[in-house]
Amino acid sequence: MIDLLGKRRGLAGRRRGPACRVGPARWAVGVAAVAFLGAVPLAGSALADDESPGSETASVESRPGPARSGPGSVGAASGSARSEPAELTPTLVEGTPCTADTVACVSISERKAWLFDNGVIKHGPVKVATGGPGQETPVGDHVVQWKNKNHKSQEHKTPDGQPSPMPYAVFFADGGVAFHEGTLARRSAGCVRLEMEDAKRYYTYLQIGDKVQVHQ
Repeated sequence: MIDLLGKRRGLAGRRRGPACRVGPARWAVGVAAVAFLGAVPLAGSALADDESPGSETASVESRPGPARSGPGSVGAASGSARSEPAELTPTLVEGTPCTADTVACVSISERKAWLFDNGVIKHGPVKVATGGPGQETPVGDHVVQWKNKNHKSQEHKTPDGQPSPMPYAVFFADGGVAFHEGTLARRSAGCVRLEMEDAKRYYTYLQIGDKVQVHQ
């Protein structure tokens, strides 16, 4: 009886033994599982840090880029003040007081006028009559404003009281100042008078917007 109980206990102990004993293969699997479970949060944490909003932006903004030169940057980099380009003096058309960008040129003191084509004298000089004391032809840069082949002045009258004719009028300054045909024997009321053939030429050649220069 005693032997039978002992054998049963021994058998029970041998049966339980394998269930509690961890073999080498199962131990390795368990260690790997623990390591994997422990690594997952760490990997997730690292991923969250890499892709967190603002991390990439901060990296881009702090990345040094190539230097861009702006106004004054050359002087600032070299420590010297930036020099301004020298102002260019307009080229004068030889034999005249006017610049090459002018189309019609008038010299009051010489009583002469010229027409230019891209800085080259196209016609002239021709004789002119300009404004007298108190009615001087305005000096400076002007532009052709409008033209009237058969214009009649509403401000000035003929001896018989009729509007004074201003044939082939080319207006270029405020106050009704124009090139037009008229006598050269006396001063004008501010206009630039021309002989008939010259007045026709100026009327045909000059266009709205053309530059007119008048010099003393």
